[in-house]
Amino acid sequence: MLPGHRGTPAYITPATPPTTGGSGLRGAGVAVLVDGCFWHSCPQHLHLPRANRERWRAKLASVVARDRDTDAGLAGAGWTVVRVWEHEPPARAAARVLAAVRRGEAGGRTSLVEQRCGRRVTDAGASRGAGPRS
Repeated sequence: MLPGHRGTPAYITPATPPTTGGSGLRGAGVAVLVDGCFWHSCPQHLHLPRANRERWRAKLASVVARDRDTDAGLAGAGWTVVRVWEHEPPARAAARVLAAVRRGEAGGRTSLVEQRCGRRVTDAGASRGAGPRS
């Protein structure tokens, strides 16, 4: 999790269908969705089961189509969507999320840290593992 940002799991906004495997950083307007390689058809790790290949191909295609609908719904509601593959190194995923947060801040949005404390989110804070207290 990014310093100063508390995630909102699953149901991100009423404008979108319920989504699991994700978190919304409301202050930054960033929705982070974690996709499993099998169910979301990762180009690196996709492998169809041997039995009922056509059924699985159609099922997985419907999951990918639902992902695109979710992305469009979130974007239409003003969210920036960051999708992370389950195999993606956590540091790389966090850097992509932080970049999206910063782009949102550059576009006039302020982070929760700024709203509450008046201080900026920094790379140094993210790398130290600083974050919200439980």
